[in-house]
Amino acid sequence: MINKTRTWIATAFLFLLLSPLASAQLTPNIWKKFIGEPVPGGTPDLIDYSYAGYKNGEEGIPEDFAYTVYDVTDYGAMPDDGESDTVAIRNVLDVAAGGNSIVFFPPGQYDVLLDGDEKESFIVRGHHVIVRGSGAQGAGNGGTTIKMHNRVAEGHVRLFITSAVNNGWSNRPRVTGSFPSGMKYFDVHNATPLIGHQFITIRGDNLLGEDYDKLSSRPLTDLPDSYTRVREGLKVREHHEIDRIEGNRVYIKAPLVTHLKQGMNILWQDLTVGIGFEDLHIDGSFDEIYEHLVQRGRGGITLSKTAHSWIRRCRISNVIDAFSISQSYCGLAVNNIVDGRFGHNLGGIFESTYSMVALLQDRTDRGMWHGPVVSHYSAGSVIWHVTGPLVGGPDTHGAQSRHSLFDNCNSINHHTSGGGRVFCHI
Repeated sequence: MINKTRTWIATAFLFLLLSPLASAQLTPNIWKKFIGEPVPGGTPDLIDYSYAGYKNGEEGIPEDFAYTVYDVTDYGAMPDDGESDTVAIRNVLDVAAGGNSIVFFPPGQYDVLLDGDEKESFIVRGHHVIVRGSGAQGAGNGGTTIKMHNRVAEGHVRLFITSAVNNGWSNRPRVTGSFPSGMKYFDVHNATPLIGHQFITIRGDNLLGEDYDKLSSRPLTDLPDSYTRVREGLKVREHHEIDRIEGNRVYIKAPLVTHLKQGMNILWQDLTVGIGFEDLHIDGSFDEIYEHLVQRGRGGITLSKTAHSWIRRCRISNVIDAFSISQSYCGLAVNNIVDGRFGHNLGGIFESTYSMVALLQDRTDRGMWHGPVVSHYSAGSVIWHVTGPLVGGPDTHGAQSRHSLFDNCNSINHHTSGGGRVFCHI
């Protein structure tokens, strides 16, 4: 189903653009420009969303991996006994950090974060590590449940997170020249620090005036006063994979989403590649009436600083924050369900590039406070096919995510965009 991402995403945004005008037999100028037809001056660009998702939409996630399987029960975890499996799970994740690994949970319930346990997230380290259960139907139904008995540390921290990575803060190359959205290369004053690295982050800060007008669809005068961070200037955080470097020209595998200007910084980032979470049921045990931004620290999964990584066929119950793809490149969350008690975020994309959330269901008792999220400088994001009886509207935030496609989202409102007063790594 995911193998032909490019085809159906192209169809999706074409349908989205044309359907409001179908009765008038009109084709929007933005689409005409995209396919190369003449258009009036000033017609905005439409980016190519087909690069979003795992492997830029060119490959499906394999079902079979020739990886070493580490069974958590071989490291002391015992399902359905009511005893803590926290230490055993930490131990097996440490062993699997060598890479090309599957951490496997046989059927049953695994109890974690009990009284006396360290109340910290489980960290998945290393490249090409998959955390796999026996099915999201959960314990008692032939599947796997990981049940939290206490919350993790304060803040928007989830049960599973990925590890920190190295980056090139010192000796950062700077963009030389101007490179519009859609190009697959740009020039820097010295590409040497990028040689030998796979991923980069393009950074621009405090962009106002002409730069703001070029990157924002709304003038500052139209924004609420609560959008404080935007008033300090827009930020660009765009992640890319290097195709090759020739001299001081950097070629990238997917087109630029944002216009690049002279002097923007380029950092290399050793993003973690190929992290997967699949066929799991996570029960956060949150049983309170959620108060917006009061309760924190009980969530499911965060893919942070990863590339070509995924969350699929998972069920996340009774949490405040379900999942996120954060500071990542080409992440994918597909075929997931959030249910139980309602909380803060249904799930989404934060400060990431060409990432996708698809086939997501909100089955919580009141609907999560925010529907699908695209926020914090994300670029080229796709949210496709979100359903449920009480799905909240898209949460896009005032931190100015750029070029986001929401398609086939069944929501009860469209007023849950937030202000993005502060930036926090989620």
